[in-house]
Amino acid sequence: MKKLTPLFVWLFSISAAFAALQTPIDFNFSFDGTNTVQVAWNAYPGKSYLLQTTTNLAGTWSSSSTLVATSNSLAFSFTTTAAAQFFKVVKLDTEGPDISPTSLLDGAIAVGRQSPVQVGLSDVTGINTNSIILTIGTNPPVSLPDPQLAYAGGLLTYTPAGNVFLGTNGEVVVAMISVADTLGNQTTNFAWSFQIALPSVAAANILSISGTNGLVLVSTNGDYYTFTIPARLRV
Repeated sequence: MKKLTPLFVWLFSISAAFAALQTPIDFNFSFDGTNTVQVAWNAYPGKSYLLQTTTNLAGTWSSSSTLVATSNSLAFSFTTTAAAQFFKVVKLDTEGPDISPTSLLDGAIAVGRQSPVQVGLSDVTGINTNSIILTIGTNPPVSLPDPQLAYAGGLLTYTPAGNVFLGTNGEVVVAMISVADTLGNQTTNFAWSFQIALPSVAAANILSISGTNGLVLVSTNGDYYTFTIPARLRV
């Protein structure tokens, strides 16, 4: 077998044709003393990768079979007799979009019944806006181009119409969204919740609570509150 002459290794960013991340993946390489080179890189367990190679940058690239990481690293051995060999590592996009509620966070309280709801959507291959389905509480699901819904710059905004409410006073509302990326990878029924503000309670016997200038809270016992009243407010 012909001895391997100088081997060139090229780090490259591959784009949507292989559904990969748009940033290079750094790798190391080593030789076994013959014509075999081993390429190794850091990986995410359970994620899928390709190793691509060519002997001519102006030519076509060939790909390994899909490599699924079982730990935080992957390696692939490649035998060549070419004078030059180029490599690039590709992480395949096999997951749906990332979803991040930004306004009305998960667990928010005292939410107004008609507060806007905003959600961040991100994916390396882009969002399929036609796939967005958002459900707030018991309201019917909404999708674009519903006028209550807008999407721009990775931010989805739901603004309730004049006769639409997120929920009733004190209710814990569950919001749910499903969305796909441009490759069809789906994130389904991502959910979070928040609580609508409690109703106002009229209390004719309370004048004001403002430290030494008004009522002063002394103690509480369950639903009962004890105040002292300055002499100038007593009747």
